[in-house]
Amino acid sequence: MKILIDGKDYEFIYGYEPTIKEIVDEKLESLKKINKYLFYTLKKISENTNFTIIADRRYLYFLTLNDVEKEFIKEYHNNVNYFNQIDLQLKLKNSNILYFKINDEIDKYEKYLNEYNEYNEKEIKKKGFKWYLINIKNINKKDIKKEVVIFFQKLKRLDFKENEIDLYKADDFFIFQDEFNILETRNIILEKNFTERKITKELKLKTLTNYNSDDLYYYFWLYYLKSLSANFPFLKDIYNDFLNKNGYCLDVPINFNLLSLAKNKRHLLELYLSSLKRTKYKLYKSFNRKSLNESYSIIKAEKYINDNEISIFLSKDIGMDKISDENLRVETYLCKHLSENLTGILKEKEDKDIKMYIKDYIKMLVGLKGKVKYDPNIRSFNKLKKVHLNIAIIYAEIKCKDLEVTLNKKNPFLKLKLPKDIKRLETKEDFFMEGKTNQNCVFMYITSVNNGECIIYTYFHNNKRYTIEIRYHKKLGYYLNQIKGYFNSNDIPKEVLKYIKDSIKAENKRLNYIKYEVVL
Repeated sequence: MKILIDGKDYEFIYGYEPTIKEIVDEKLESLKKINKYLFYTLKKISENTNFTIIADRRYLYFLTLNDVEKEFIKEYHNNVNYFNQIDLQLKLKNSNILYFKINDEIDKYEKYLNEYNEYNEKEIKKKGFKWYLINIKNINKKDIKKEVVIFFQKLKRLDFKENEIDLYKADDFFIFQDEFNILETRNIILEKNFTERKITKELKLKTLTNYNSDDLYYYFWLYYLKSLSANFPFLKDIYNDFLNKNGYCLDVPINFNLLSLAKNKRHLLELYLSSLKRTKYKLYKSFNRKSLNESYSIIKAEKYINDNEISIFLSKDIGMDKISDENLRVETYLCKHLSENLTGILKEKEDKDIKMYIKDYIKMLVGLKGKVKYDPNIRSFNKLKKVHLNIAIIYAEIKCKDLEVTLNKKNPFLKLKLPKDIKRLETKEDFFMEGKTNQNCVFMYITSVNNGECIIYTYFHNNKRYTIEIRYHKKLGYYLNQIKGYFNSNDIPKEVLKYIKDSIKAENKRLNYIKYEVVL
């Protein structure tokens, strides 16, 4: 093999005459007639000095090496006879490597396609693997001549003595049937018999954002989008969005091949939603200036937004994060929007309670499936708490209306006997009354109480009510987990706190628990 580092060839295949540059030109020349955009992409990568190039008699490899690894290779080359005697190898922990091959054997492709369809027919009847199973459409076998396969693999080691590049098996690779029709292929292990299967789906824009810190993967798609934008004007917008590396602007489940048909971002969203046979959606002109990630999130979240307030979302760019789970897209978007509204408070206090309230409020909002609309004008913690409480009451009435307080005989809190003025909440009505009177969402704890995780009490002192949560430790006994005043206030008089703690301590002593006070 030969390795190009900092513009200089380091040869480990003796008698192999061409330089790395000549090998690059020869290998890439074969791409020109098949996919000129891939040719441009790999040409740009080969010219990027951040990447190292390795060539052997089969493939051309692109990878990233750090300075220590580069210096090791140079040192090995300069002292090759010595190092070969001790059989020294370079192991690389996190290096990704890119290489390509051209496949023009139709019979092999048809064999793969038949295997895929046979597997698809069996598994489509079952519940599993739905994410991977697709029907490959619009493939005319007569038109299939050559396709290019792009591999991204982890590099195990470089063996200079044997002139071998040792790679981990490719779990993911891409089949370029043409410039826009690209298949994403993944190897999965079946849980039933631990056999491996190759599953293919059409490439989504979302996949392009899976670069993390992998510059090679990022630059490959960046150069490819740039090359397409030369002949497809709309792709300039897509390229510029992808250039915003930290914005995850393209993190949407839209098929890559729709880019060839779209006139602009709004039209692209329309094409995608039409392919899903969705009819109830609205498209706005402002989508053309927003990221696809944010525009698609607005479409998904619209049922939770009042019609007369949609302009608030269209006029503001909040900078979407990566959506780890499409099922959580609406929650992620609304949490991000609300967090942006409360940015000043979050920076000032860094309060975990605020983040908990945001997450809990949005979770209940989505759980109510549009029966309560999102309030985009929340800009203070007090308003957030009020809105949270209101929706919690509605949520409890709908979701918990059939829920009763039931403590089984083994529930550890049945042994706890506190003074009569510290009253345990025993019925669903007690919980709802406590919540309404003390302006909190204590009724959300009914399930936890039934499961033996905690117990709830109420205490009345100097015309003020306090809601108390007590938890249990098998060895240490009972302890006060939290006590809240009106509207979840933490302003608890010292005498109240002492009285509650002393009462719990007396019970622990009576029940012979270890004489330690649990402090959380």
